[in-house]
Amino acid sequence: MDRRSVFGKTAKGLMEATGKTGLLSRELRNILKEVDGRASLDALRERLARYPEAKLFEFITELARNGFVRELSAPEPAAAPVAKAGSAPSPAPAAGQAEDLDFTSLVTRPVAGAERQSDTAQAQQATEARARDEAAARARAEAARVRAQAVVKARLEAEARAKAETEATARAEVAAREQAQAQARARAETEARARREAEEKARQEAAQLRATLEQERKARDEAERAAREQAERLAREMREHVQQQEQERDRREAE
Repeated sequence: MDRRSVFGKTAKGLMEATGKTGLLSRELRNILKEVDGRASLDALRERLARYPEAKLFEFITELARNGFVRELSAPEPAAAPVAKAGSAPSPAPAAGQAEDLDFTSLVTRPVAGAERQSDTAQAQQATEARARDEAAARARAEAARVRAQAVVKARLEAEARAKAETEATARAEVAAREQAQAQARARAETEARARREAEEKARQEAAQLRATLEQERKARDEAERAAREQAERLAREMREHVQQQEQERDRREAE
């Protein structure tokens, strides 16, 4: 691995970069997100200039060791020396090595390696696109869930407000009815008290009137009795006077 090496995310790396897993620290996850299968380590070092080169290589090595990234291409090594006449030919690569993306495959099958690198990059890009689509779908689903929760919350709040308003209206009606009943009772008690007082006053006035009439009757009777007595006395005195005059006349006549 050197500055020209290109790394891409593995399936495990895509899961971590898109937030489906949380295995890495924030710092390593941020570095993992910059690995796109196209930029070389040198380009990554320019993007992540805040990290020293040795530290960045250490992070990439750790990500590769833990299976989050893998090397898609490596710099071509120097050409193999030409065999001298009579010297033994170089040994052929072991079986199965020609299919690996390693140093040997890049030397022995450069065209196939380039095609494989292109296919791998396209697959990496397709995987990343699918991951982005899945992330967007999750974001849309989350937004829909949040909207649904907001609708449910708004409906519950509206129902709670309506219930509170209904209860407040009912309490106000009960309070108004109780107040009206209390006012009616107070008014009835006031009217009854006024009626009793009026009746008592009428009884007192009637008794006083009866007493006055009785006094007037007694006074009238007394006056009539006194007048009769006086008239009888005057009549008696008149009779006596007449008798005296008659007696005096008879006496004078007799003389």
